[in-house]
Amino acid sequence: MSDPAPVPRRIERLGRGFTVDAAREGAFWERFASGAWEPETLALLAERTGPGVQFIDIGAWIGPTSLFAAACGVEVVAVEADPVALVWLRRNLALNPALAARVRVFDRVLTAEGGAARFGTNRGRGGNSMSSTLHAEMATEWTLPAATPAELAAFAGPAARRFVKLDIEGGEYAVAPALGPVLAGAEAVLVSWHPKVARAAGRSEARIAADSAACLGALGAFRALVPQGEGWAPAPPDPVPTGDWLFLREGP
Repeated sequence: MSDPAPVPRRIERLGRGFTVDAAREGAFWERFASGAWEPETLALLAERTGPGVQFIDIGAWIGPTSLFAAACGVEVVAVEADPVALVWLRRNLALNPALAARVRVFDRVLTAEGGAARFGTNRGRGGNSMSSTLHAEMATEWTLPAATPAELAAFAGPAARRFVKLDIEGGEYAVAPALGPVLAGAEAVLVSWHPKVARAAGRSEARIAADSAACLGALGAFRALVPQGEGWAPAPPDPVPTGDWLFLREGP
């Protein structure tokens, strides 16, 4: 089946703009443009990034946060392995050559071990933002090259200031405890927790709690916050985090 005809669409959010091909995920881009999609995430990027900051977007999908961050003047490392999402990520970058000059794509599955990884989606044929290493049953599955956080850090290069986003549909439980090399210079880390994906994969509540504790321990140098109203408040003492948590570096 041939690709659909391009549907270029200009997106403007919080004074930043870029163009996308809305032939794929047109309804998503409508939500993005209307402000309905993750307003807290975009406000954080607008507030805490800019020239001199490196944004590592682990789980870049088709590029919403990577493009927005690049429009904020940030140097971006877009981490995405889903082969279908990669086509559309690169297509959206090609529509924005000035922004694309600030974006490097790291097309590997991020794991603690590297090598190769079983990766796929439990719905459809890929590219739907649901791809993960954790799904027990896959509707579409690939074996893809994997990389460790240390290999990602080497690709990204040194950064005095860094903002990290980790949203990999349950893969965070394995990756976050090994994320140390990527956290060098990180002032903020935004993690999306997916305990529902872990439960669907057959993990026990005790295993999910233990994995969560390991993740939180790896981020112990950061202060944990959760969305509250239009801002962020201290995270509750929850042994199994869910949703988005923001980790800010403590101290100077």
